Amino acid sequence: MERVRAAAAACPRVVTFSQKFPSADVYGSQVRKEGEKIAFHVRTPRYERELAISTPGLFNVENALAAVAVAEAYGIPADVVAAGLERAFVPGRMEHYVSADGQISVIVDYSHNGMSLQNALRSVRAEYPGRELTVLFGCTGGKGIDRREGMGNAAGEWADRIILTEDDPGPEEVEAICADIGVFLTAHGKDYTVIPNREAAVETAILGARRPAVVLLAGKGCEEAQKRKNGPEPCIPDGTLARRALDKYNAG
Repeated sequence: MERVRAAAAACPRVVTFSQKFPSADVYGSQVRKEGEKIAFHVRTPRYERELAISTPGLFNVENALAAVAVAEAYGIPADVVAAGLERAFVPGRMEHYVSADGQISVIVDYSHNGMSLQNALRSVRAEYPGRELTVLFGCTGGKGIDRREGMGNAAGEWADRIILTEDDPGPEEVEAICADIGVFLTAHGKDYTVIPNREAAVETAILGARRPAVVLLAGKGCEEAQKRKNGPEPCIPDGTLARRALDKYNAG
């Protein structure tokens, strides 16, 4: 923080943004979900208006405000800012898919540690009230237990239904990694299902959801490889798996 303050002190102009402090140069408020978008009110030194983002995740409003602040520094017109935010899309980052009847929403995200998974789950819970929340995830092999603890605690706190699967298991057995995660889920009083094959796990997560439902596929994003014992092996991205499962659901 001291380095940030020092850098700010050396700048001819500092543009601040916040959802908490109205005194910020760029202030966001009245955050709400409108259909499949997240809308919010923004006030800058140059304009005041409604904006919206198409990417799920209430925490993404903070990211949007950061972009608005940069645009403010460069004097980019408000209409250009608004259009850019609505079109903004990062593959594998809170990608959203929905069934034809609207009863199943699927979100694909890179969340791969305790903090990111907790933020994603908390946001999904707030955005989709009254829906069963399923989370599917695993943990990278060959790394410390702290990530398994963090993700297990996040899922144990926020999810209704939990499916554990592979996510770059590397030198370890998927079942062993899942057993480590399971210790922390059990501490929260949560049951869980282990399906080592990620393709099968995604299909089960979506087709087995109790509707209305929201399913978070966490960890892999749009990656096309699984790191296993013999090195990286091709895999089908979660978004493609989600579309396939929803197509099967839509077909009845």
